[in-house]
Amino acid sequence: LDTAMFNTVMFLFNVRHAVKLWYAQRYIEFEPEYEKIYKQVFKPYLDSRVHFKKLVDISCMRTSPKGEIFKKKGDEVTSLCCLVKGRISVVRKIEYEPVSVSNNPVFHSFLDDADESDIGDFLRNQHFINLCRENQFIEAPQWVTAKLRPQGDRFTVSFVAVDDLQYIKWPKENLINLIDSNKKIYNALNGVLGLHTAHALIASRKYAKIQDELSGSSTNIASRKNSILTQEQKENENGNNADIDEE
Repeated sequence: LDTAMFNTVMFLFNVRHAVKLWYAQRYIEFEPEYEKIYKQVFKPYLDSRVHFKKLVDISCMRTSPKGEIFKKKGDEVTSLCCLVKGRISVVRKIEYEPVSVSNNPVFHSFLDDADESDIGDFLRNQHFINLCRENQFIEAPQWVTAKLRPQGDRFTVSFVAVDDLQYIKWPKENLINLIDSNKKIYNALNGVLGLHTAHALIASRKYAKIQDELSGSSTNIASRKNSILTQEQKENENGNNADIDEE
């Protein structure tokens, strides 16, 4: 009797454990915007949809119109946002007038990626740093610098909506509470934000190099123009002096 009871209890325990494992790995369907971010951003780090659902539950979907100042230099970091649609320009100072450089040979010599063919207008702005695109975290560098726990941290750059935006927003307090209680989500977020920060750093350095080349090219052109004007002035002066001597 004791053996039968023991076997029954162990059987029920194993069934319970199996049900828990199955439930933890169950398929959860998300809204299209969240499904996109899960598959393209989080899936390599979070193989369980159950964990991602915990992130979904504390987030909200937001929109911003084209031209809106998304965040200003000096604003406190109060959330973490991931772009679903649109682009955001990262600038040192909000002072931007698009200038087409589609025919500039210097520009084309540095941009080999066809996906970046639209970056030219931004590079003429001396305050431009980087461009946030879809599936990228906007405040990733600030969160990585603060070790995923920003407290009183403030932006040293500004963010301007280039297009109409749609993005997922996680309030700071809710997200910190979640990652403090869930190690898997913490590790996943740490990996994702670290990767996005590295890509942002590489891109900003590349853009700075292009801007330096464009600035140098413009300086050389201006210098050549000044040289030509100076030479023309000298020739005109020599011509005038020759006319005076003849008289």
